[in-house]
Amino acid sequence: MLNKQMIKKQLIEKRRRQTIKSTPKPPCKWSRQNPSIEGYDCNYSLETEDGDRLSVDFKRNRRLARICLRRSSERGREYCSVIKSGRIIQERELSSRQSMDLNFILSRFSDYFATLPDVDLLKCLRGQYQIPLHSLNQTRGTQIEDALSTDYLRKIHFQNSLWRWFLSKRKENRYLEQKAKSYKERLYRRLSTECLDMLPALWLIWAGLRGSLVLELSAFLLFFLGFLTGAVDWFWRQRSPFLPKLMFYTTSGIGMIFLLFQYRVWGMAT
Repeated sequence: MLNKQMIKKQLIEKRRRQTIKSTPKPPCKWSRQNPSIEGYDCNYSLETEDGDRLSVDFKRNRRLARICLRRSSERGREYCSVIKSGRIIQERELSSRQSMDLNFILSRFSDYFATLPDVDLLKCLRGQYQIPLHSLNQTRGTQIEDALSTDYLRKIHFQNSLWRWFLSKRKENRYLEQKAKSYKERLYRRLSTECLDMLPALWLIWAGLRGSLVLELSAFLLFFLGFLTGAVDWFWRQRSPFLPKLMFYTTSGIGMIFLLFQYRVWGMAT
């Protein structure tokens, strides 16, 4: 009789355990709280089924996120990672202040991070630790819009890059000018560029004499190009302007003005 009661109790206990295992656990939800660290805008925290606690602080204007993980299986050991615009700035274990790679640890919780309700926060993380760029709670339409958006791309500052390239070329030209010590070396080095600089002057003289270009305009362009090539030599090529080239431009411009004056005199005489 006792054996039957024991067997019956064991069967009841076994069924109860099976029902507990088969019942789905309630899904974990992120709760928004006040930021745990001063300077951040918001904080999202979550506790998993295993007792691990996730905490994410976010600062919107600086695109800065701080992820903290407290492992219950490791007696409350905490890990922290700081991400700025998709780039990992710092990874460490808080108790020992030791820097370490947290990719293997935090990537296990990527499914939890995917349910974050803040879309801007997910864009700030930019796929670090295998975290998707869009939240799983979003609708299909918002996911398509986020996939087609280019906000995650880095902005290219064209002016800054162009200015850095300009300064590097100036340093290179200055070094080449200082390397050529003798006058002949400098003359041979700059002869080809000076001839190229004088080609527009020859074209302007030919166009002015042929009549396809007005003499006033050709004279103005000769003076302007002479000043421009001298400025390029001074600021860009890091050398003194070539005197024969400047004289060629100025004398050609004066010649065009003199020819224009003569044409007008001849026209009045006739």
